[in-house]
Amino acid sequence: MTGLRVPSISILLLACVSAAPAATILVPDDAPTIQGAIVIAADGDLVLVAPGTYVENIDFLAKSITLDSESGPAATTIDGSGLTAGSVYGSTVRTGAPWPGSTLRGFTVTGGIGELIYGNRWGGGIIAGTVGQTRRCTIEDCVVSGNTALLGGGIAVYQGSDGLIDDCLIEGNEATNIGGGLWFNQTQNAWEVRSCVIAGNTAWNHGGGVHVDLAINAGGYGPSIENCTIVGNTAQSGHGGGVFCSRFSHPDLTNCLITDSTNGEAVYCAEGSGHVAEPVLTCCDLYGNAGGDWEHYWISGQYGVNGNISEDPLYCAGAAPEDPYSLRDDSPCAPANNPECGLIGARDVGCGSSPVSPASWGRIKAIYE
Repeated sequence: MTGLRVPSISILLLACVSAAPAATILVPDDAPTIQGAIVIAADGDLVLVAPGTYVENIDFLAKSITLDSESGPAATTIDGSGLTAGSVYGSTVRTGAPWPGSTLRGFTVTGGIGELIYGNRWGGGIIAGTVGQTRRCTIEDCVVSGNTALLGGGIAVYQGSDGLIDDCLIEGNEATNIGGGLWFNQTQNAWEVRSCVIAGNTAWNHGGGVHVDLAINAGGYGPSIENCTIVGNTAQSGHGGGVFCSRFSHPDLTNCLITDSTNGEAVYCAEGSGHVAEPVLTCCDLYGNAGGDWEHYWISGQYGVNGNISEDPLYCAGAAPEDPYSLRDDSPCAPANNPECGLIGARDVGCGSSPVSPASWGRIKAIYE
């Protein structure tokens, strides 16, 4: 006996299956609908979608796959207005899967009315997470617009999920209660929001742009929001036109612009039962918000320290209609003019200085009307 052990046939077959390359499933060539492609996809596969408008309500089915478009959000739309998954599942996209998670990239997501959870509509455009189960997802290079729900008009992120929202435009969504653009609900895990523009969203109550609700992880921190432009949002009858933080919530806002809220404060911190929200702001510019910029007492002590300012960011607006949230080259938020912090906001310099009056949210909004 040499002591050499020969692998069994079953082990060899398992190794071959494990080494099988991921498949690319083309829509509409290999499957006529996006949901049809997801159904036949396996973990690790890529579903690649040709340009067009797809009237569907999409469910990732807890698969760790990538759903990508060939030509980006300007050419590829998922429209959830058809309620193709039934009236309960009214979110345009339901995403999230066990590690390494799902990825949604390169779509315009519109027409959603939210999924019915506990009798209320959550996450008009995108809903990420599952009660009692760990889910991870990445949302990249998407436009989330024209959606509505009671909670989280654009995107709802909740319980047990973690992930990344990167380089997205979340614009023109409506929540008939809280979180017009983005709602974090009891997210005890790590979430990052990076390089996003959150603009022109409405909440009938609190959190026109972003609502952070009981979001704190084991390390004592809530979601991280970095290099985002939160502009022109409104909390119609409540607080936090830009950002609302409920008690226990500890979000980090770094290198963010929060400007021109048409109703409500730039950042509002709720308190109750001896607990208060404790956002940490670093290198943020709060300016021109109807309900006040740094006046709210839970953030007032952070003004003028750690790079925090209150100055007109000098958006390009009509000087760069293809990217109106970019900055003039004389902006105090441009990297060259603020070496301590670098870029503040989601968009870099996109135009030169101009002798005309500074761009208000109304002038930027008018570009799209």
